[in-house]
Amino acid sequence: MIFLGTGAAECFPDPFCSCPACTKALLSTDRKLKRRRSSLLLNQKNLIDFGPDVMHSCGEYSCSLAKLENVFITHSHEDHLDIWNIGFMQMAITKTNPISLYMSKAAYKGLETVLSVLEELPDNRLKEKIRTERQYYSFVPLEPYTEYKIDDMRVIAAKSNHRSFFPDEYSLNYLFDTPRGKLFYACDTGRFFSETVELLKEQALDILVIEGTFGATPLSVSATHLNTETLCEMIDKLKRNGGITCNTRIYVTHISHKGVFTHYDYEEHLQKRYGKKISVAYDGMNVAF
Repeated sequence: MIFLGTGAAECFPDPFCSCPACTKALLSTDRKLKRRRSSLLLNQKNLIDFGPDVMHSCGEYSCSLAKLENVFITHSHEDHLDIWNIGFMQMAITKTNPISLYMSKAAYKGLETVLSVLEELPDNRLKEKIRTERQYYSFVPLEPYTEYKIDDMRVIAAKSNHRSFFPDEYSLNYLFDTPRGKLFYACDTGRFFSETVELLKEQALDILVIEGTFGATPLSVSATHLNTETLCEMIDKLKRNGGITCNTRIYVTHISHKGVFTHYDYEEHLQKRYGKKISVAYDGMNVAF
């Protein structure tokens, strides 16, 4: 699997920001200091999130989406879902598969409403664009904590503590149980709900991908992202209930420039506590799974 992006919504460096962290990243040639919006390519058929940087990242890291069939959308925030970029499938010369976009019911209802409104605007060329592109993808709503068979995987979506654009829309985390092992993807999650902790009990995950958005920056108790303190709190909780073991590989993603840490500072800080089993992911990072 390949991390196509490991940054938060504003990228890292934030091009509008001249803070020390962004300035250092901007002037550096070290790719571990530069981050596009978060996305993870599990394999040729399966992708998590399709944000505005996915197409460029695929070119840079030599990833083809020609065989893509499933996209697991965490939520409708613009750094995780760019519906217009997905529509560029229609420009492929070779035949592509129709793509299923899995998402929460609230995201499904919201997106259908938005596209319907755009289609009905008078004298607009968006109508033809939307209707043409909808031939190439479809929205599939998921019920949290319900098992689905998708491709060769058992997939369960878990409700997270991160609100998105539409009424009652919360970001989804995803548990993938595959012939290659188990992976839990928790991006834009905040502290886990008790149902999610119970879902992961005794799962003995092979890989945990989890956000560490705000690094050393203090957060309120009600925050819908994680920093180092709450990230470690979630990891320790899963260690206690058998969700993760000494063999679980942990990758931290969705890193904001507001977190103070550079890539290397962040990784050193976490590895002092958990050892080499935990890594801070970077754009283009290839992980065996």
